[in-house]
Parts: sequence; structure tokens; C-alpha cells
Amino acid sequence: MAQIVRSSPVRRTVNVVVPLLLVLTTAAWGLSAPASAEMPAQAVGRAVASGPLPTSLGLDESGRTLPDTAYAIPTGATYLSTTGNDAASGRTPATAVRTLNRAIDVTPAGGTVVVRGGEYRDWYHSGSAPKVVPKPVHIQAYPHEKPWFTGADLRPRNLWSKIGDRLWATPWVTPWLCGGQYYWRWLYDQGPNGPCAHQDNTNNPSNVMAVDPQMAFVDGAALRQVPASRPQRALAAGTFAYDRSAGLLYVAADPAVHRLELSVRPTALVLGGGGSSSLKGVGFRRYASNQYENLTSAAVYIGGSISSVERAVFAENAAGGLTYSNPKKGSAITGSVLANNGFTALQANGTSRSNIDNDFRVVGNVFNHNNAEGFGERCTSSCAQAAVKLAHMQGATISRNIVKNTVGPRGAREGYGNGLWCDGLCRRTSYTYNLVTGNPGVGIFHEVSDSGIIAGNVITSSQNGIGVASASTKVYNNTLVGNVQGMKIYDDRRSSSTDSGVGPDTTRVAVADNLVVGNGLSFGIEDHAIGIRPGTDVKEYFSAMSDNSCHQRNGTAPKFAFVQSPDRAGRYYGSLAAFQTDWGLGARSHWISGSADPFFVNETAGDYRVRVGSVAKGSATPLPADVAAALGVPAAGPRDRGALSPP
Repeated sequence: MAQIVRSSPVRRTVNVVVPLLLVLTTAAWGLSAPASAEMPAQAVGRAVASGPLPTSLGLDESGRTLPDTAYAIPTGATYLSTTGNDAASGRTPATAVRTLNRAIDVTPAGGTVVVRGGEYRDWYHSGSAPKVVPKPVHIQAYPHEKPWFTGADLRPRNLWSKIGDRLWATPWVTPWLCGGQYYWRWLYDQGPNGPCAHQDNTNNPSNVMAVDPQMAFVDGAALRQVPASRPQRALAAGTFAYDRSAGLLYVAADPAVHRLELSVRPTALVLGGGGSSSLKGVGFRRYASNQYENLTSAAVYIGGSISSVERAVFAENAAGGLTYSNPKKGSAITGSVLANNGFTALQANGTSRSNIDNDFRVVGNVFNHNNAEGFGERCTSSCAQAAVKLAHMQGATISRNIVKNTVGPRGAREGYGNGLWCDGLCRRTSYTYNLVTGNPGVGIFHEVSDSGIIAGNVITSSQNGIGVASASTKVYNNTLVGNVQGMKIYDDRRSSSTDSGVGPDTTRVAVADNLVVGNGLSFGIEDHAIGIRPGTDVKEYFSAMSDNSCHQRNGTAPKFAFVQSPDRAGRYYGSLAAFQTDWGLGARSHWISGSADPFFVNETAGDYRVRVGSVAKGSATPLPADVAAALGVPAAGPRDRGALSPP
């Protein structure tokens, strides 16, 4: 049986500001511009261009098209087709079945469902509710065909009535959404006020309907839901409203001219049969998934099994795209696209509290424009908005992904959209060779956890490039450009002595051989537990902090670091020398202010190779053995500071 995710509460750590937007180019290293939407084409520069980055896999970053695949068809496979017949056997292409229910039911444990191209308005369900797939099963695309599963249905023209000059209404009763609890807000049992969400995530004044998982589409374009107060007067083009008291849904689009779709299914699949399952080359879009954690929190929910997802797409789902609960060793998502999902695209909750290894892998994927509904505007205790949010994971490899444009709340006073985030007693987590750009929160965040490695990444245009509030974490050879603050290292208010779901206090952190370039702070080092509990002091945070090269482009009021600790007031350091004197940290480091670039071959063009003659050229220190192993490079030997080329 699938196991329900219960992520630990997550506290805010940053305030949103509008990040700097750098225009980076792929042309410098021979890649074509990705088929993306909102931001200009992104690249990591030559520093990491030689590795098998996702753009070299032919992935469409918009999530609108599926990658080409040609998986071998095993003997005894079941065929699923849009023109199939559930009375057939499914054993040949000519006898394909029509529905996901029938295909899974006639496939033996460990067998394969081969899906022909086309659109399946379907899900694995019993009546109006999803049901758990009771056995391991493999689902893959037919060679060179593009199968999509969708949670939306076409709404026929005859079910719409014109109201006034430009509005149309259709009778509507809330479908079986949110695990059957559409009218409840979860977390503090606030009662039947609806729609379903963590109570803490219902406070978004700039998008008050973000919490409602219902969706409407006109000619394939998503509409923005607005409150149903006087929809006949206020509803504008590009929006829709649901008046549940009247039982009507309104749009400002003529169904005689436009193709109208409404989402009616919360999820496509709940895989929970144990053993080993896989999804290959298939797409899942427009499911009315919900923000809080249950079996309908994503278009696909995978619980307690060894499950691999590859060359798949999860797009335009109301909240989550893909959720893993307690993944077994061998589980992975690779070569896939998660784009334009309303909340966190990939969520996974592991078993570190039981000291059971997960060894979960997230490798070679694209995450683009997630948290599209702008969750987290005023959250205080259940913030989780990100492209990737892992919790309680024991063993995770997050490598060679492109993570971009995670949406922050519009006009937010609080909240943010993070990039890659592992929180709550994550152990043995490595983040390597990722491009993380245009995320208004933290680019890579290792929070209240242990034994992390953050190495070889390029992170641009975030509030904080890297955030560390964890023990035994090593931050080596990253290139951080145009972030409001390069790194933030701090001790969290929570403590493992009082909360078994978090890791040790911040200590034994090593920060070396990084390049930090921007107009804001290079480092923020803070104690968030002042006056609350006896946590670690700033003096105890670091096992090493040396050999970093920083360029402060703002020459008017340069600041190397801000440090706050219990025994002295918060202080901005306007020079590296003063910081070194006070704290004994920063040996063999550089801090250069002014407009001229001291490091890169061509920063403007996104070419982040260290140029000949730079102080960062060939001046990196030998890597710790575990960092070298995570990067797949020798520990010793001449090496530049900043991001590395993948082997």
C-alpha cells in the first residue's frame, strides 16, 4: 500500500527580493537555445558545458512535448491504445485495450504496459476515487510515439450558456478532488471552509485562489482562477471562476469558437505495489493535484517501492507533478521534464528517521517554472515551495539538472520559490553539476540536515545562491553569479534534541574553492537561535572556510560578509581583512571590488571558465575524498576555483 508523505514543517529563512536577471547564452558552447518560455535561454558557460547536460538530451523545457524514445517491447506486454477495446486481450497491437484500469488489471505483476501515442483522458481509479496499483508494473511509450495522460476533459458546447455579452457558464459540481476532502483545509483541522490546502498556505493575497486545485483551459492555455464574487461583472479574459453555492463555473470564452477543458481528475496513478516499477517516455498533465500531502498531491504518487521514472514529462498540474513516499534503494528520476506545475514539482519523503537508506537519484532533468501558483506568500510553518523538495532522505544524488524560473509569490512580503531543497534530517545528500538559475529563493538549500555535499554547481539569479543550516556539509568549487547573497550559513531555531525530524546543529561546515560574484553580500553567517536555545555559535560552524574568490561588483558600499552571533551585534564587514581578524576564517581567499571582472573568460556571454592570469586560475586546494568521489574527479592535481567540467 502506498504510504502518505508527511513532510516536517519548514520555516522561512529568506525574504523575497527581485533577483538580478542574467542573460546567459548557449551559443558559446554549441547548444541550441531550449524551447522555453519566460526567461531567456540559460546556460552554464563553458565551465560545465562538456558534460551531458539536459539540453543535450533533446528535452523541451516548456514541458509541451515528450522526448523521443525507442524502448524494447518485452514478450508478453499489454498494449494500451486510444482506439483500443477493453473487451480485447491487450496482448498485441491489434488487440489493444482502451483504459488504464483494464491495462493494469490484465498485466501480471512485474509486467509491462506499452502505451501507443495519443491523449488519454484517464486515470487508475475505482468510481470517483483513485486506487492504489496493487502490484509492480512498468509503463512505457511505444517506440517513437508520444502518449499523454491528462486530468482534463473537454466540456461540450451544449453544456455552456451565454450570460451577458461575453461570459459563459456551465453547471458544475466539485469533482472528487483532494482525497475527497475538497471542502477542508488541512493542518489544524479548521473545518469545512475549503478549498483543500495547508491552512498556512491559504494566505496569498496576490493569488487568493492558488489553493483551489480546479483548472480550466482555453485552446490549451491555462486560465487563472479568480474569486466568484460577481463573476458576471468582474471576470476578464484569461480567467475563470467557480461559484460553488450556485453550482456554476464561468469563463470569458465562447465555446463555439474555443476548445474548453476542465480538470476533473486529481491524479493519474498511485503506484504502491512494492517490488520494482517504472514509467518511461510518458507524459502527465492538467491533473487537479492538491497542495497538501496525500495520495492526490501529484499527478503520479509513488509509495514504498523501487521505482524509476525516465524520459517522462509532468506539466501544468494544479499542485505537484510527481511525489515519492519512502522510495526504496534504486529509485530515480532521470532525463525528464517537470514544468509549469502549480506547487513543488518533485516531492519526496524518505526514511532517515528509521535509519533506512533511500539512495534516491535525481539526475539529468529539467525543472522549469514550477510553483506557478505562487504558493508561500505568507506561510510561517509549512513552507515547501520549490522545484525539488526532499525531506528525511537518507542518501540522495541530485546531479546534472537544470533548475530554473521557480516562481516566487507575486508582491510577496514573505515566502519564496527555492530551487533544490533537502530538509529535515537529510543524510548523505550530494548536489553536483547542476545549473540553478532564476529562482527567487535559495538556489540550493541543505536545511536542518547532515552530511551534505554541494559541489561543482553554477547558481545564478537567486536570493541566496547556497543555503546551509546543517552539520558536516561541504561546499566546494561552485560558481555563484548575480545572486543577491552568495551563501547563507546559519544555525536554525530547531534542534535535534527536541525534534527527531531535524538534523544536528550547524557545525563542521567546510566552504572552499568557490567563486562568488554579485552586487550583494558574498556571505551571510547568522545564528537564528539567539535567545531561544543553546545552539552552536558562529565560531563553531566551520571546520574550514578558505580559498574562496569573491568579486563585489558594487563599488559604492562593498560588503564581504554579514555576521550575527550571540556575543556580538550583527556586523557588516567591508573588507576580507577585518573578517579574518575577527573570526580567523578566510585564509588564502580573495575579495575584489569594482566593475571589472577578475575571473571569467566572458561573464557577459555566460562563459564562466576561469581565464589565464586570474587569481582563481589553478589555485584550488585538494578535494576531500568524499567530495572528489561525488564529482568523479581526482582529489589532487591542479584545478581552478569555481565550477568544474563534469567527467
